[in-house]
Amino acid sequence: MTMAVSPVVPVGLQRRAGSLRWTEQLFLLCIALAVLIVVSRFVWPVEQIPYFEHLPLLLTLPLFTFTLIERRLSAKRIEPTATTSLRVAWPLALLTLFIVAGSGYARLALGVQTSFLNMGLYMGLTFAGASFITQSATPERIVHVFCQLLLWGALAMGVGLIVYFRRREVYHEEIFLVIPLAAYGLLQFRRGLARWGSVLFFLGLAALSAKNTSYLVTLLTASYLSLLFWWRDNGATSPVHRVWRYYMAFVVLLGAVVAAVLLLEYRETYLPSGNVEFRSHTYALAWERFLESPFWGTGFVVASVEKFRLYTVGSTRNVLPTHSDVMDLLANGGALGIGLWALGLIRIGRFAYCRMLASRYLSHPLAPYVHTLAVISLAAVITYSFNPIMLKPGMAYLVWISLGFLLGLALRSDVVRRSEE
Repeated sequence: MTMAVSPVVPVGLQRRAGSLRWTEQLFLLCIALAVLIVVSRFVWPVEQIPYFEHLPLLLTLPLFTFTLIERRLSAKRIEPTATTSLRVAWPLALLTLFIVAGSGYARLALGVQTSFLNMGLYMGLTFAGASFITQSATPERIVHVFCQLLLWGALAMGVGLIVYFRRREVYHEEIFLVIPLAAYGLLQFRRGLARWGSVLFFLGLAALSAKNTSYLVTLLTASYLSLLFWWRDNGATSPVHRVWRYYMAFVVLLGAVVAAVLLLEYRETYLPSGNVEFRSHTYALAWERFLESPFWGTGFVVASVEKFRLYTVGSTRNVLPTHSDVMDLLANGGALGIGLWALGLIRIGRFAYCRMLASRYLSHPLAPYVHTLAVISLAAVITYSFNPIMLKPGMAYLVWISLGFLLGLALRSDVVRRSEE
């Protein structure tokens, strides 16, 4: 059943006609370039072209500056201001400064070329993304084009997974941009075939990826969508239907638990190995660095890679990252770094939930976008917990821009709603 629109829905963010400013158009071109870099990395070695991977970042920063200047000089002021995002996400801002300061010192003073500077600079894009939304006259057009770019990129990666299935390993780190598009299809498409076809397509790509990360992202996406529609419909059904729904939910949950137990029991047969020996070794080294300085770690003044000595990997002369950005935050930022990271995400998540993500806002025209951004951001956390995507420019760009867009939409929604009360 379809739930009625809540009276507190922020109607000021309805879709409306309007043209994008030139800075916004160029910003979307930067996003398109980042998507292209991510999609093409298995057929076009962009990392061999100096600084090309960083081109989206290098172009976004001056566009962000021009946007701030233009809005300050404009006679028509838009609320919230560009600095409002700092009130919500100040822990991420402090962490960004911490990482940039430490890794900048490592590069300039100590000559460390493989520093954590990428991690800090790209994390700062959260605030650039939020500012583009809060200062735009047509934020809904920006997120619409953004999701369309992600959709075409995800379709291209899906085709790649199908073509190279069991022939070549492709797109397993990038999967956080692919599987969550099931949320977009389910909420955006109106025809039943398109809606459920897109859901099955994107969720089904986990089997082609055949990676533990893909399975976890699929579980997250399916659980998110199930809970979303459970909360939406449960209050609108009769008591008999609610009892039936509870019964069916219990059966499905019991089946999922049994399936999970069987998979764990026979994981060597049905699940990928996950490179347990490699990860156990690198995670143990990161934990030891944390124990040596539990409050602020190394301060990010060390290299982001180190020599792997257990066995020969066969690439990059065995100089490899930890393969967990979260462990890197813990080892090099200590309790301070990991705490700022966790607090920043929690504050953004709570803020966005109260203003845009709660089930009572599902009838809002922007619901497909905000929920897609939320699932992508959550899937990114799972992915960079076990993979070093924060150090890879294309993926890092899309991780933090997605989170910034989510924050920006919540900020705009909050201001509109308070103005109408």
